[in-house]
Amino acid sequence: MIATNHRDVVKLPPADRRFSVITCGSKMTLVERAAIRAWMEIPENIGALYRALLMRPAVPLDVFDPYGDPPPFAGRLEMIEMAASRIEDAYEAMLDALDGYPLFTMTQAKRLIGYFGDYASGDWSDRALHTVSKNAYRLRDEHEPGGRIRHLKRREAVYACSEIERRRWRRVDKAMIVAQLDRTEEQVKRTIGGGGGQSARSGELIDIAAQLKEASQQSSADNKLSGVDASMNTSAGTNAGMSADKKQPSADKN
Repeated sequence: MIATNHRDVVKLPPADRRFSVITCGSKMTLVERAAIRAWMEIPENIGALYRALLMRPAVPLDVFDPYGDPPPFAGRLEMIEMAASRIEDAYEAMLDALDGYPLFTMTQAKRLIGYFGDYASGDWSDRALHTVSKNAYRLRDEHEPGGRIRHLKRREAVYACSEIERRRWRRVDKAMIVAQLDRTEEQVKRTIGGGGGQSARSGELIDIAAQLKEASQQSSADNKLSGVDASMNTSAGTNAGMSADKKQPSADKN
């Protein structure tokens, strides 16, 4: 147990489950302080408290799961927020700026982190790289085919903003990934320098499911068209045979 007067005493990661931060209530009155001191002076009271805590049944798992998400105590959430570094704040701002743009390269991420963190100089590039690698979801590992994709004349590691988007885009072909990265590049330019380009909300989102469905429908249509062509050819051959049969009797008469 640690007692402190500082709200940022521990740099607490958002997913940490080791610490529970409990804040005190309002300041005790003189009467309350006198009463608690008098109670503590009696040794039997301390023993009774110990036995009561020892015999207290464990909280049911449906109320508190020690292996689940930590309780969102107000003190814990405040400590997490205060412990966030400048570069982590810039990373979160980057994700907000790329809302609607599921994929980005390390280069694009570092440009936005540098912009939001107002890093004009200093050794921040490596820390930005570490922050992105730790928090974002790499689309494909280095050893996998397509682990790096050439974009804007650079071989880039591609990241997704969430695990869901990573699963959606993992098996998508390179052309669609590059097209999405081009959209992200336009958003980066708009954010940093007010560059041109369409907004992500303007109907130009790359919808993988829709495109795959469209491709499937096109393939089905092509197959049907091929079937129609074959049927027409068969019909034409049959008609030609019937026409020849009709002409045959006149040839026999001659």
